[in-house]
Amino acid sequence: MAQRRLLSPLFAFARELVNERISGFPGYRVAGRIDYGHELQPSDFAVSEAVFKAFKEFVAADPTFKSLAPLVDHNRSFIELQLRFNIVTAAYGRVAADRVPITTDDQQVARAVAVLPQARDLAMSATRHQIQP
Repeated sequence: MAQRRLLSPLFAFARELVNERISGFPGYRVAGRIDYGHELQPSDFAVSEAVFKAFKEFVAADPTFKSLAPLVDHNRSFIELQLRFNIVTAAYGRVAADRVPITTDDQQVARAVAVLPQARDLAMSATRHQIQP
């Protein structure tokens, strides 16, 4: 429930950030059209310590969100993920943003991706050696 309450300030902050209305973060500016063809990289719009601190200050300073300030530190990983999701959506569209959770240090997904070629090879081998009746 607490995380749901943070969605509005996360969206508001991301909107301000990509429009360069949060000073000191020109690398997060999204200008022009959405680049739908971009292949998302783990380094694209990573949420730095400075961005997290700016979000924390944004929440504390806004009368609408001020009551949520105590939730920020306890939900850091959620906040970082959602901020990146919102920024990537603005820059590269929703399809790319849907990849944010799987490009953010998910060891299980990384392992699954690493063994995909092995799975393909096993399937191809089984098809070649299938017993015919």
